[in-house]
Amino acid sequence: MPRRLVIVESPTKAKTIQKYLGEGFVVEATVGHIRDLPRKASQVPEEHKENQVVTGITNDFEAIYILDEDKKSTISEIRKQLKTADELYLATDADREGEAISWHILQVLKPKKSIPVKRLRLGQITKSALEKAIAEPEELDTLLVEAQEARRLVDRLYGFPVSSLLWRKIAQGLSAGRVQTVAIRLLVDREKERLVFISAVFWDLDAVFRTGAGDTFETKLLDIGGNAIAQSKDFGDNGKLKKESADRKILTSDEAHSLRDRFSSSSFKVSSLEEKPYTRKPPVPFITSGLQQEASNRLGYSPSRTMRAANALFQKGFITYVRTDNYVLAAEALQAIEDLISSRFGASEHAPRNFGTLSEKAGGEHEPIRPADFVDPQDVAGKVGDDEGRLYELIWKRTVATQMKPATGRTVIVEVEEEHDDGARYQARGTVIDDPGFLRVDPAGTKETILPPVAIGDKVDISDLNPEEHSTQPIGRYTEAGLIKEMEKRGIGRPSTYAAIIERIQQAAYTFRKNKALVPTWTAFAVVRLMEEHFAHFVEYTFTKKMEDDLDEIARGVKSRQEYLRNFWSGNGETGLSGLIEAGMKSIDPAQICRFPMPFANGDPWKFRDQEVVLRVGRYGPYLEAGEIRGNIPEELCPDELDEKKMDEILQAGARKDEPLGHCSATGKPIFIKSGRFGPYIQRGDSDSDEKPEFASLLKDMEPESVTVDVAIQLLQLKEGRVCGTTTEGQKIRVCNGRYGLYIKADKETRSLEEGDDPFTVDEERCRVLLAQPKKRGRAAARPPIQVFENVIELDGATIEIKDGRFGPYATDGETNATLTRDQDPEKISSSQAANRILEKRERDAKKGKKKTKKKTTKKKAKKKTTKKKAKKKTTKKKTTKKSE
Repeated sequence: MPRRLVIVESPTKAKTIQKYLGEGFVVEATVGHIRDLPRKASQVPEEHKENQVVTGITNDFEAIYILDEDKKSTISEIRKQLKTADELYLATDADREGEAISWHILQVLKPKKSIPVKRLRLGQITKSALEKAIAEPEELDTLLVEAQEARRLVDRLYGFPVSSLLWRKIAQGLSAGRVQTVAIRLLVDREKERLVFISAVFWDLDAVFRTGAGDTFETKLLDIGGNAIAQSKDFGDNGKLKKESADRKILTSDEAHSLRDRFSSSSFKVSSLEEKPYTRKPPVPFITSGLQQEASNRLGYSPSRTMRAANALFQKGFITYVRTDNYVLAAEALQAIEDLISSRFGASEHAPRNFGTLSEKAGGEHEPIRPADFVDPQDVAGKVGDDEGRLYELIWKRTVATQMKPATGRTVIVEVEEEHDDGARYQARGTVIDDPGFLRVDPAGTKETILPPVAIGDKVDISDLNPEEHSTQPIGRYTEAGLIKEMEKRGIGRPSTYAAIIERIQQAAYTFRKNKALVPTWTAFAVVRLMEEHFAHFVEYTFTKKMEDDLDEIARGVKSRQEYLRNFWSGNGETGLSGLIEAGMKSIDPAQICRFPMPFANGDPWKFRDQEVVLRVGRYGPYLEAGEIRGNIPEELCPDELDEKKMDEILQAGARKDEPLGHCSATGKPIFIKSGRFGPYIQRGDSDSDEKPEFASLLKDMEPESVTVDVAIQLLQLKEGRVCGTTTEGQKIRVCNGRYGLYIKADKETRSLEEGDDPFTVDEERCRVLLAQPKKRGRAAARPPIQVFENVIELDGATIEIKDGRFGPYATDGETNATLTRDQDPEKISSSQAANRILEKRERDAKKGKKKTKKKTTKKKAKKKTTKKKAKKKTTKKKTTKKSE
């Protein structure tokens, strides 16, 4: 029997494939890419160091690849297996990145010509799909590899030099990217819309009517005497009525309350009754971006969380390939869905359809994301983690729903009129679903509003009148799902990159989350301004779409990769990126780019103590400036929440930090309360003096406004340790404010103060009681876990506890502790999320462990070499002595 070696990227995928293929096949995993461009100049081979456009790219726009240090042992194992193999199958993902990984494997392994190399492209990991792929293997697509390499080199040509420019002109640690920076621009442009928005105030007067039978129904006021009443949709962003709504009446508070009094004694009757057919079409199957949006809206998953769970489901063989923009289902899938619908809901519920017209511009050959074998969600839930189970159910329901009948019913519109010369008109709308159709499989979001039976001319009575004030609201910020939808609509990036891009801009200093919305920081404003003023072409919304089209042309052999890269970097009849960067380094003024007069939009310039106020983006974040006074802007203050009142509050605090609270009674030095990156703190002594000032933190929940000179002195004493008595052995007992809270100390013994203990007044007797208690090993040990998850599938049945530790909440399985991210609520985190944090921590620890081992090995080798050299020298000396004798 021939021995066949199959190479994939993922260990989970390797296990699944090995299970299906069985004897005669050996499946190995590369765990992602094995080679990449060097990250540092020091990693570049000597022969290329003088011949580079940017790190890792030669002057001829060829890539310089180096083997990932962490993959050397993996490659050694694959080489060992290759020595005894008769055939080599490359079964990496069937997309640009997967094709490139296969190419890199061949470049590194260099298999003998006697070993046939075959490419397997798998849209799903099932036994039948594997058997078909092995029976009909393909060749490696080198043009697709060229397109991937062009994409990788463009990312490096854009990312490295533009990021370097941002470091010099705005702040260190910033990054730029061809998709990332355009996505940031979307967020900033949306925030600008909110900043220029002017709210309008209007009133309405909703009514609840009661029929003769005692049934009630809610209505909206449409008009009075034929004059339509203005609603939110009638106002523009300038706070005024839109041109097409100029004749509508804006109700005031007085008018609304006056009408309430009038309507309370008026007579009303049903004047109109209309019934229209209602139809709701089934949804389309999931492509990558659609799945990310729906998982965000329905399950609350971030795009990266969705893709983690989806990849796990694919690698375990439960769903088809997860990176796709094609809506067309395969014939066998359509047949499987038809059988499933017929058996569960009846053959009459099946309504076949495919979505070819939606897929005319699809960039891949994969099907939409669907269940591989349509295993029941309840059966899958017992074999996978919580995140994966819920996501599979979402995919299963959506796929089945696409092939079912539309939901049909009736929309009923009832109008009620006031019996008055200048009568008011109210309207109610109700929906009744007669045939649920596809809603049988996925009824989420379905809401019926059933109106009571009425006839034209029926008298109805007022049951309730509710005058209510409303303010128009600015356009909402993008959520993660909304940003993906907008990027998809504009053709920015590809679905496979959305999760990574959104994760990256949240990790950088560009955005933070407020509820579900992504809020751009002032640093993002400065970066977008710099790019728009000096690199306008590269942040146009059409730029990345055009580039994806160019990459597709490279993949089809229509365009040359090197020519494309040369034009991108050096320009073709116009200035390329290199020329713009060179000019920007000379001409961009950091002070101007990072300066925003306040207010950002609308109104006269803000002033503080007769000085105009400006906002500046500094190395450590944004701050307000008025003359010599500066005040730090809180990290998570939304740009549109920075109003004149908040400005005054920030600058008042900034002014206070330069004015002492008073002077220390013991030293005579001035005492200040200042605001830093990590909050307010006390300073004793002047920063300009030769003597170094002393600092002390405020206690938890202590407001800066409540701090007096006496309190400040007490806080400074706590830092040094306030002596409050002695132990029975005569050792001094000190009360201290440390990194982890308040505690007492006597020689080497320490105990935390308990709730209710006042650090300023706690006495010797109380401290002796605390010192007599057994020492508690850490805060977490004394507290019960926040959550406990038992039999976690992702960790092979282990138990995970969510605890509160010194550095914040963390997940632990007893062996690995992993801190939760800032946006993960310890009380709401799922078992799958907790497991993923632990697995990620294990990966990081494994890499660190390898590096440490390598360093130690290197030192040992160096010692051996030195010893050998010394031994050689001694031998040489002995020989010389003998000759001379």
